[in-house]
Amino acid sequence: MLRANESMTSRLLPNAAATYFLLTILCVGTVSPHAAQLTRESVLAETLKPYAGASVRGVDTSTLSNKVMCGYQGWFNAEGDGAERGWVHWTKRRDPLGPGNAKIDLWPDVSELGAEERFATGFTNAAGRTLEVFSSFKQATVLRHFQWMRDYGIDGAFVQRFITDLRDPRALRHNNTVLAHGREGANRFGRAYAVMYDLSGLGPNRIQEVMDDWGALRTQMRVTDDPAYLRHRGRPLVAVWGVGFNDGRRYTLEECKRLVEFLKQDGCSVMLGVPSWFRELTRDSVSNSALHEVIALADVVSPWTVGRYRGTAEAKRHGERTWQPDIAWSAERKIDFLPVVFPGFSWFNMQGRQFDHMPRMKGEFLWSQFVAAKRAGATMIYVAMFDEVDEGTAIFKCTDDTPVSDTNRFLTYEGLPSDFYLRLTGNGAKLLRGELPVTEALPVATARAFPTYKRPVMTWVPPYAVGRSKARLEESFGGAGMKDALTHLGLQFWQPTKDGGLVRVGRTNEVNDAVITGLRNWGHTNSVRVLLCVYNAVGGKWDWPLARAGFAENQDKFIDALMAEVDRLQLDGVDVDLEGNGSFDGDKEVFVAFVRKLSERLHAQGKHLTVDTFSYKWNAPNQTWWKELLPHVDALTTMGYEEIGANAPEWRSYAFQKTAAGEHASKLMIGLPSGRNEWRGNSAMEHVQWLKADDEVGVSFWDAQVRANAWQKPEVWRTLVEIRTGRAE
Repeated sequence: MLRANESMTSRLLPNAAATYFLLTILCVGTVSPHAAQLTRESVLAETLKPYAGASVRGVDTSTLSNKVMCGYQGWFNAEGDGAERGWVHWTKRRDPLGPGNAKIDLWPDVSELGAEERFATGFTNAAGRTLEVFSSFKQATVLRHFQWMRDYGIDGAFVQRFITDLRDPRALRHNNTVLAHGREGANRFGRAYAVMYDLSGLGPNRIQEVMDDWGALRTQMRVTDDPAYLRHRGRPLVAVWGVGFNDGRRYTLEECKRLVEFLKQDGCSVMLGVPSWFRELTRDSVSNSALHEVIALADVVSPWTVGRYRGTAEAKRHGERTWQPDIAWSAERKIDFLPVVFPGFSWFNMQGRQFDHMPRMKGEFLWSQFVAAKRAGATMIYVAMFDEVDEGTAIFKCTDDTPVSDTNRFLTYEGLPSDFYLRLTGNGAKLLRGELPVTEALPVATARAFPTYKRPVMTWVPPYAVGRSKARLEESFGGAGMKDALTHLGLQFWQPTKDGGLVRVGRTNEVNDAVITGLRNWGHTNSVRVLLCVYNAVGGKWDWPLARAGFAENQDKFIDALMAEVDRLQLDGVDVDLEGNGSFDGDKEVFVAFVRKLSERLHAQGKHLTVDTFSYKWNAPNQTWWKELLPHVDALTTMGYEEIGANAPEWRSYAFQKTAAGEHASKLMIGLPSGRNEWRGNSAMEHVQWLKADDEVGVSFWDAQVRANAWQKPEVWRTLVEIRTGRAE
């Protein structure tokens, strides 16, 4: 958002809102004849529809308390993205993004995006490779962003809605589309979302447009009916940003008051984005006490701090001298306080000055603000912003592989992993909830990176073959191996107890904390999630009553035991391998409830859950349970192994298995036997090739020993790497 620091706003940009509006107009591309025929009415009919997709319970969406939320701009367009707006927010002029025409100071990492999500620019890197960016209009991209929020333990996002855009049909379509993508992402990945109206650039006597728009979102799009829509104090939360700033805004405090009263009468809780010095009515704030009257009507007040301080010492001082008395002032009026933190600030390519004006200090600056907010007594935090590369405040994945240019300059993440600030923000959420100590030192786990994969690839270390499996994990087959191909590694070392506890199995010299820590470290070094695998085989037989003792009879205790062990050993999630030979469909409901509860606990910490199931209707859990299980898991194995195949008949075929997974086919992992050279009439390589060609389902193989010769061929591992990454190696 164009929300500069106080001195910039008052001296360099006497009318920041007008500047924002002008830049937005300049960046809208050439309008096609088809786009010119659009009307607001046709756009509203096309885009304002209730959500009909799946919804996964993750974070508690009933309250803003104990949450770290991000601002999500979603304002980027690229020529050819289908929005028919040309280049928006990437560039200063209508021309293509290239040298001399960039408005961003950070470069997004698009390495995990599909080909249809990436758009070529006129920039190249030092090696001469053409650099690419993304478009917020693309569904897959926005969904991936919300998946990142889940993966890194970020609670959700305020999806920005720019009221000045909504008169233009193309801009309206873009705003509505991004909101629809955001709501789908929040529902699918168990995050919270809420609408935030940005009033920047709004002219006088136009507040009614905000009211009308909210009415349409609520009655036609039915956003507040979503399980993922954020509520606070028992009502849907709506945010309004831009109240009380002294930068020459043309709408009045009286109009803002009318808007807040309207939203309250509509049964909503209201959050107001206000100046940093709202309490004192000085500096970036209007000096009109009517601002306090407007704030008194709200439920949450959130003072904007981007650009108000730099460095860790100033952040600490702001927390002590400003946030702490702000919180006391708000508490006296029964208003919740939402402080804003930001990772750094730079707008050289936008304004031609102040490159790296507020340095990130390799995360120390952002972390110091989390600590200052916690010490000041904050119970909720807003991070500005998730995706704003314009002013260098983004926390999502950005790259150090920036353009080579004589006219433009770009920030880097200073050699840190591209997901560093996502992970740091997730740790900020843990700090807020009291799960991490309040200390100025950066949390150690911040530097660990888990790239988003195209499709999951998983195997297991069995308790009886730890040594052989460890050797295979380190092995390379012609330049590729498990360190390159895997996304998940299950450690099959735990079993439930009859009273709902958890016990470790295997020889103590092979399965102990040191061995587990070594395997975990191997995974983290190679960007592989290492999971606690709990199974119920006793004496060579699957003991379903033992499994029930955990997931059914002592469900909450069992989940607590799993979570405690995951936390103690710093593992990345749980693989549930509880099997029963026979008909146990009567246990389906309670098993699904167990998976759902465990999923909520794990996903709240950014960890993964996988489940192993049978390939058809026999035994438990089986294919007929998939519809209820798949929405809650990150991946699910169909344990057909040598009983199913690429060209097998009927239910035994991979195609049948994929069809049975329905809309969640991308979560399905086809189980393959790594101890067999061929099965069901095809070689191991032919089965793997079929899965590569499918381009949707993933792979799991039992087990990490990979004993068959066919599994030790370079082409098998190169293909598995392609399945994981979506790219030829």
